[in-house]
Amino acid sequence: MKVLATVLLVSIPAYLLQFYLPWWSLSVWAGLVGFMLNQKNAWGFLGGLLGGALLWGGFAAYHIFQGEGYMTHRMAMNFGVPSFVLWLATAMIGGITAGLGLLSGRLLRQFLDDSFQRKKSSTAPNA
Repeated sequence: MKVLATVLLVSIPAYLLQFYLPWWSLSVWAGLVGFMLNQKNAWGFLGGLLGGALLWGGFAAYHIFQGEGYMTHRMAMNFGVPSFVLWLATAMIGGITAGLGLLSGRLLRQFLDDSFQRKKSSTAPNA
């Protein structure tokens, strides 16, 4: 259930951010989501991966099916691969970007929590 919530928290707001900010804003947003949510590292990465892949794969599919698939077909011919491989590569790049961003935010939170705990225990009076 937490993975589904993570997928939705990553993909829906990032969808709106992608219209106004650069492509890497997906990673920054996913990092903020990872910082706010307290999940295990692997589950958080999986949620970010699925959210980013859903978002960028959805964008790519939308543009391909809206008649702009001509450019995708020509690029696929240049690389010597079928057109769906480029769509799959786009989804994978978006997923990895969001997954690593979310994992970075989660690990930053873990680092800060650990450092504050050490600071509290070192400044506590000895009884």
